Amino acid sequence: MQTQKRGTLYEIQVDNLKNGYISKAINVCRNFNYFLYKKPVLMNQYMWSFQSGGITYHTPQTEMIRALFAINKILTNALLRPNGLDFLVNKVSIDQNRKAAINFSDEIPGTIMTDDFARYFGWLYLHPEMKQSYSSVQSNAYAMMINGPNLKGTPMKMAMPDTDEFNLTVRGLRKNNEILILEWLASDLADPPFKELNIQLR
Repeated sequence: MQTQKRGTLYEIQVDNLKNGYISKAINVCRNFNYFLYKKPVLMNQYMWSFQSGGITYHTPQTEMIRALFAINKILTNALLRPNGLDFLVNKVSIDQNRKAAINFSDEIPGTIMTDDFARYFGWLYLHPEMKQSYSSVQSNAYAMMINGPNLKGTPMKMAMPDTDEFNLTVRGLRKNNEILILEWLASDLADPPFKELNIQLR
């Protein structure tokens, strides 16, 4: 599959997203001679590094946050609000038969309300690990900001969720047994904990 963007497509089987370690972009990118557009604010970012099939993968946490949480304007804006997901709903429930119901708040415009969005939101909200990971973006950013201004910008960081095995498609650069992920393209990570979902807009 050809692309005009830099990098090669890779299919990865990830055992558990939590199994990895944090590194700094400047340290990882130096090995690839690739410096994220040579912008200090990007070089100050965090990477998440993990292994699969004998290969070590490095992905910017900003890219993970974009791919998993910033899927539209509403969820992106809520990212940096304390308890951001909770402001988007009036009531959420799930019963023992795995039937879920979400009553969305007025902040959700009808124009973005599709079955796919509702199911994805339900996965973020009702999966404890994913909801905690989403909330960690704001809490980590706030913790860093109260320590004083950073001339290189505030690096974004998320708590890695404990996940089941999933498949991931990325675009990246390879050097020996390491791959620098430039873009998270697709995954089958989103597995909602419900069988049926009823939604309501005010």
